[in-house]
Amino acid sequence: MDIETDAQIRAAALQWLENAKHRHPRGEIPAKDTSFHVFSPKHGNLTISAFTPTGQGIWKPRQLQACLSIVTSSKHIYEDLFDEESGVLSYKYFDGDYDHRYNKSLRLAMEHRLPILYFRGVRPGLYLVDVALALEEDPNKDGVLLRVLPDDVSLFMRGVKKAIEEPEMVMLRHSTFVAQRRLRQAEFRQRVMKAYSKQCAVCNLKSEPLLDAAHIIPHSQSGQPEVPNGLSLCKIHHSAYDQNMLGISPDYLIHVNSDMLSQRDGPMLRHGFQERNREKIYIPRKQSDYPDRDKLGQRFEEFKQAC
Repeated sequence: MDIETDAQIRAAALQWLENAKHRHPRGEIPAKDTSFHVFSPKHGNLTISAFTPTGQGIWKPRQLQACLSIVTSSKHIYEDLFDEESGVLSYKYFDGDYDHRYNKSLRLAMEHRLPILYFRGVRPGLYLVDVALALEEDPNKDGVLLRVLPDDVSLFMRGVKKAIEEPEMVMLRHSTFVAQRRLRQAEFRQRVMKAYSKQCAVCNLKSEPLLDAAHIIPHSQSGQPEVPNGLSLCKIHHSAYDQNMLGISPDYLIHVNSDMLSQRDGPMLRHGFQERNREKIYIPRKQSDYPDRDKLGQRFEEFKQAC
C-alpha cells in the first residue's frame, strides 16, 4: 500500500469536506460538488472525486488501494443497521464476490484505521457527509461495522488522531448517537418539505431556504422525526409556534395569541398573523402525511395555557 499517496489524498478529502460544509451551511452537499484537487509527487496534479461516479456503495479512486468513501442512497435510507445499544453502524459489502476489489478496499481501510467519507443520501443528488472509521468485520462477514465520528470538524480531526493512536478513545456511543440524530433530522426535513410541497403551512411562502421542518411534539418530549409529527413553517411562523404566539388546533385551524391580535404594528403583524387567525393551514396531499390530530391537540393545550 502506497501510504504517502494515500495520506495526501485522504488529507485533501478531509479538507474538501470542511470547505464543503462551509459552502453548504445546512451540511447538505450536492453530488456535483464532490471533487477536489491535490498534488502528489508520485502522480502530479490530480482531480479526485470523493463520491462514487458510478453509483456503487464503496468507492476508491484508482490512485488508492483503500476505499475513500461509502454511500447510502436516498432510496435506501432506512437499510443501514444502527444498533443504539452498542452505537455501531453496519454497512453491507458490495454485491457479489467477497473478494471483489471494492470489498477488499473497505477491509484495507479497516485494517489501517483510515478515515472514510460517509455519504448519506437525503434526496436524489443531495448528501450529508460525515467521517467514519471501519472498526471490524460484521460477524456474518457480509459487511463491516463502523463508527461515525462527531460532526464538529475540529472534534472529528482529534477523533481521527485518537482513533489511530488510542482506538478505545473513540468507542463512545454518544458520538455516534449525535451524528445519527443529525442524519435523521436532515432526512425528516426533506420528507416534510416534500409532503408540504416546499411551502409554509401557515402563509404558503415557497422559498425553501426560509422554511423549517418544525416538530409538533418536540424531540425533547420524545417527539419522533416523522412527517405526521411535522409541519413545514417559515422561520417567522416556526419561531411564533415554538413561543406559543401561534397555535394550530386539531381541526387544522390557525390561532393567534390574544396579545398579538390586540396589537397595532404594521403590515407584517397584520398580514402575517392577525389575518391568518382562524384560517386553515395548508395540509399535505397524502392523508398519511397529515399532521397527527392527537399530537396537535397535545401541543394546542400548551398554546391555550400560554394565552
